[in-house]
Amino acid sequence: SPYSTADLEKLDFTQSADVLFICHPDYQTRKLSRTGHTSWGFSEFEAIDGPWGPVNTTTTTLTPSATTGLSITITASALSGINNGTGFQTTDIGRHIRILSSRKWGSAKIIGRTSTTVVTAKVFTDFPFGATTATDNWRLGIWSDTTGWPTTSTFYQQRLFFANNAASPNTVWASESGNFETFSPTNNQAEVLDDSGLDLTLATDQVNAIRWMYGAKQLQLGTSDGPFIMSSGSDNLALTPSNVTSNRETTDGTTTKKPIGASRATIFIDRTRTKIRELAYNLEVDGFATPDLTLTVSYTHLTLPTSPYV
Repeated sequence: SPYSTADLEKLDFTQSADVLFICHPDYQTRKLSRTGHTSWGFSEFEAIDGPWGPVNTTTTTLTPSATTGLSITITASALSGINNGTGFQTTDIGRHIRILSSRKWGSAKIIGRTSTTVVTAKVFTDFPFGATTATDNWRLGIWSDTTGWPTTSTFYQQRLFFANNAASPNTVWASESGNFETFSPTNNQAEVLDDSGLDLTLATDQVNAIRWMYGAKQLQLGTSDGPFIMSSGSDNLALTPSNVTSNRETTDGTTTKKPIGASRATIFIDRTRTKIRELAYNLEVDGFATPDLTLTVSYTHLTLPTSPYV
């Protein structure tokens, strides 16, 4: 593994049967897989088609040399819009590129960097480029050694969720429904479907860094400024790109330590690391509350009973 002893404190993981997904902000997410009693695998988690950063708003165009292939060239017309105007970097190797041409989204993974304006890439099989013409409709992947890797993950409603990297600490990314490795926000015809990948940023007055996620009846997000509840707004409906709400329930911030479930409540350590709190629905306030569960007991005097039957 790439982790040193100093990295252990920042490791976060979630598990699906015999596959463990391991997150660390400085390393590409890993998968630890068990396929037999003595058969194990440890590999980089290779996401497909995303997740994505914002769509380009500059005049810079990208031109792919081919619509498909394991090693094509993608050429930028300028540096503007790419890594704050610095162009492609060696740390972009492994990063994704999405290009809209001929009303069709295509995507690829950068496998080499020739210069600040030229990279080589491997086109994803299910997302070929629509044409080889220059276009300013493009976006770069949000995960990379340049922008950082997600720090926490969980499963919820048949999707694999990740959250919080250096570039977007208050953003949640979810896979397609039932397809844990594809994060496409649309199909290649630019249509947003109910089972498309999700890209959700907490819209508040502060940057609420997401420190953990917990999949219960609703998706719970522990942030630096209090827990959020993310849901479809109805117990009978699934979370979709067009049907999602997120609300901060209290201002009791959390640590990075994973919470645990206890019956219908979630137990977590608050940001001061001095209190244990319970996140649970409260009928009186018609919402979630986070009461302090910490109990301090001081014994100033103790008298032993004289009767052997006491």
